[in-house]
Amino acid sequence: MLGALLSRLHWTFDLAGQFLLPALCILLAVFVLLIVLTLIQPDGAGHGVFIAVALLALAGGGLTLRTPPGPANPQSAQAISVYQHNIWVRNPDMDGLVRAMESADADIVALVEARPDRFAPFERRLAEHWPHQAWSDNSPMRYARLRLLSKHEIESWDVRRPRKSPALLRARLATPDGALTVIVVHMTRPWPFDTPNAQIRQFSGLLEWIKEEDGPLIVLGDFNSAAWGRLAQRIVHEQDFQLVNHRHVPTWPHLAMIPIDLAFCRDGAICSDHSVAGLHGSDHRAVSFNVRLAGSGTAQ
Repeated sequence: MLGALLSRLHWTFDLAGQFLLPALCILLAVFVLLIVLTLIQPDGAGHGVFIAVALLALAGGGLTLRTPPGPANPQSAQAISVYQHNIWVRNPDMDGLVRAMESADADIVALVEARPDRFAPFERRLAEHWPHQAWSDNSPMRYARLRLLSKHEIESWDVRRPRKSPALLRARLATPDGALTVIVVHMTRPWPFDTPNAQIRQFSGLLEWIKEEDGPLIVLGDFNSAAWGRLAQRIVHEQDFQLVNHRHVPTWPHLAMIPIDLAFCRDGAICSDHSVAGLHGSDHRAVSFNVRLAGSGTAQ
């Protein structure tokens, strides 16, 4: 919990803080065990101090996981549905994955680790649902395989390779309520998979692209960092973004239990209704949410 609270100070705090959810689950189990021992053992009252410490830690951890309320949705604007998923480069169930995407029927779909050869048998089906597409798939690096599918026209798009910046795809969409920019990213992994400050260097590269945007903006993808970690805190507190995720809902569902597939909205893009779906052959869960553009009336 202290690591999560101090994650912006140093990478070691951030690394420890990534495991806040499993730590709180273990602490809750210890708390319940102590309560049971207190009830069944004659000298169980001696556990009182430990119970109090565990309770205070659980309360502090709960506050860390609390998701601040977002701005009110503009009632005049249409909801644009967004679906994002790190589909895993070696996904064994591509048919199930595509069927899940079609079932969600989102207006915008953002995919990470999307190998073009794995999608080859499904391209016609995808084009029927999302006639407008952008991609970054001509690199051997799995981090650079990004794909954006849209029911709305993509007016322009460009990409950046994962060097000092993260793998990044930026697209400008023409929606019924006005222009919307979507940036899809795949950040590098934390230490020990990369150098301690590699994520911060990539974040600085991401800021160069963010600073160029002055309209409704969504930044989403696999950040390889928790919703309460140093990257999310900087995006929210220093760049004035709204975090879409519920902090207590993990998206990387193994024992780590970390919400690392994140989404952020800013500058008139107001997001809500975050939900997490199944794996569909991946080691990440799919994420859905809605976005409305403030200050825009519904198209006639």
